[in-house]
Amino acid sequence: MTRLCLLPLLLATLLPGCMGSLVPKAPERAIYSLPEPETMRAQQPLSAALLVELPHAKAALLGTDVVVVRADGEVQVLPGVRWAAPAPQLLRDLIARQIEVAGSAAVVAQTAQAYALPLRLSIELHAFELREADGALSAHVAASLRLVCAQDARIIASSPPLAVDAAPVPTAPAAATAALRGAAGVLARQVVFWLDRVDTRTCIVE
Repeated sequence: MTRLCLLPLLLATLLPGCMGSLVPKAPERAIYSLPEPETMRAQQPLSAALLVELPHAKAALLGTDVVVVRADGEVQVLPGVRWAAPAPQLLRDLIARQIEVAGSAAVVAQTAQAYALPLRLSIELHAFELREADGALSAHVAASLRLVCAQDARIIASSPPLAVDAAPVPTAPAAATAALRGAAGVLARQVVFWLDRVDTRTCIVE
């Protein structure tokens, strides 16, 4: 009778080991961040400090997966790679650092908790993905911007869609991810060029 009672306990201790061997371990994925900002100089710095907000994006772009959009519209994930943080966060960090390096604003922040900054840069992320066509992948990044005067929530300027399309690359994950990283860097520089053309003197700082 004692042996019969011990049998279920013995099976319970063995089953987890057996199940673990049946389920394969998830493969490791290479982790990528976005490039460092390029050295450049703003032609017309903003008249006040700037808060760069977290970009708004569709659900497929909110995670750390490298997104691939097939020719038929199906959304997939590039295997073997992922971003070091959610894509909107990486892009906000890159854009803020590029603005800072270019000297587009005397103060650039990424959080409103410790700052009451006069200007806010709102970003709508339309695309941050690889697109499949004719057996190759191409990087596509697109966003639109709004510069807001925080004092009265007035929109000072709205950008046309800023888009970067890279030349097709092989479907190898490393090469495809590198193309997307490069396109993100170009977009960040486009943001600086757009800010150069915005007159912020109407945003009164008291």
